Amino acid sequence: MLWAAAAAHCVGGYDNAENPALDARDADPLWAIDSDNWLHVRVARRRPSLRDQRFSLWRVPGRKSLTLAGDGLRFTARCGEHRLHAELNDAVAEDTAFVVTVPLADGLGHRLRQVQSEARLLEGEAPPPRARASSRTGLLHLRALQAIDGVRGGASHRDIAAAIFGADTVGDRWSADSELRAQVRYLVSRAEGLVGGGYRALAGLLSPGDERAP
Repeated sequence: MLWAAAAAHCVGGYDNAENPALDARDADPLWAIDSDNWLHVRVARRRPSLRDQRFSLWRVPGRKSLTLAGDGLRFTARCGEHRLHAELNDAVAEDTAFVVTVPLADGLGHRLRQVQSEARLLEGEAPPPRARASSRTGLLHLRALQAIDGVRGGASHRDIAAAIFGADTVGDRWSADSELRAQVRYLVSRAEGLVGGGYRALAGLLSPGDERAP
C-alpha cells in the first residue's frame, strides 16, 4: 500500500489519518516516527555481478507498506514480532543490486541484533516464530481494553470481572469492598486514560515531561 505523507502530522501522532471505522486487524495507521535510525537502502555503485543481492519488494515477508518521504520512500514490513524500517532512495527498483548502510547513531551497538534481523527480512528470510510469554504490563493493557469494551457495551463491573477472571473467581471473591472489585475499577480507569491520549505515551510520541503522559 502506498501512502502519501502529509506535510504536517495529523493529531494523535499520525502522518496520515486512518479510517476509525476499520477493524483493528485491518487498520494500518501511519505513525510519525523518527527515521534517523532506519536502514538506508540504495543502489550499488559498483558494476553489478551475479553474486550481488537484488532488491525485491515482494520477497520481503510480512505485511508491507511504502510511504513517500521527500526524494525517496520509507519502507516498513511487519513479520510476526519482527519489524523492518528502511529508507529507499529514488533509484532503488525491483531487481536492482543494492547495498544497505546503517546510520551511526547513539546506541548502535545495542541495535546490532535488530539490524541483523532487519537485513534478513530484506533478503527474504522469514524468521521462525518465537513463543514468548506475555509480560505483566502487556497483560495489564489487555485486561484494561477488555474492561473498557465491557463498559461501553453496557456490562456491569461484576460482569466484566467474570469475563476477565472467570465466574468462579467472582463467586468466591466479589463483594462491595473486595480487592477484585477495586481491580476492575483500576482497569477501567487505566483504559479511559489510554483512550484519552495515554496511548501516545505507549507509542513513544510524548516527551517524558508531557503532562498528558499517564
